[in-house]
Parts: sequence; structure tokens; C-alpha cells
Amino acid sequence: MIKLINAKEMNKLHPNTFWVPSDEQLNSIGIGDLVKVSDGIERFRVKVSKIDGDNITGNVADLIFVSTNFQLDDKITLKKENVYDLGVENIL
Repeated sequence: MIKLINAKEMNKLHPNTFWVPSDEQLNSIGIGDLVKVSDGIERFRVKVSKIDGDNITGNVADLIFVSTNFQLDDKITLKKENVYDLGVENIL
């Protein structure tokens, strides 16, 4: 399993440069929404297809240029704590 960055922990370390959504915003994530995550190498968007508590399943919605961990349309599961941006547009 590929480890994704915990956005909340990054926000604690870098509060002025690493924004995270509020718990209310994270709880409003719905099917079809885009969320942004990072594997520590590259930041990318995921289109949400399933939500089960704090677990989110979706497909990578960006071309990946640097990291070899994921490719466009790969199905991945993440936690809400991995999300550091919501509603990012311009999907491919």
C-alpha cells in the first residue's frame, strides 16, 4: 500500500503554507467530488467514487509526471486526513 501524506500533520508542521479543510468541509465530501492528496512526491486529484466513514475511494484524476506510485485513473483508497484541498477544477 502506498502511503499518502497526512494533511493534518503537515498543517501542524507548516500552518502558514499547508492549508487543510475543516472537519465540516471534509464531512461534506460527496460522490463525484475532487479532492487533492499527496504521496510525498507529487500532489494530485482524486475523483471520489465511494465514501465509507473516514475512508474515501476514487480514481486518480491527473496525469502523474514525477511519482511512479500512481497513474491516471488508478483506483485508490485514502482517508479524510489525507485530503488537503477540495473542489479543485479543470479535470482532464
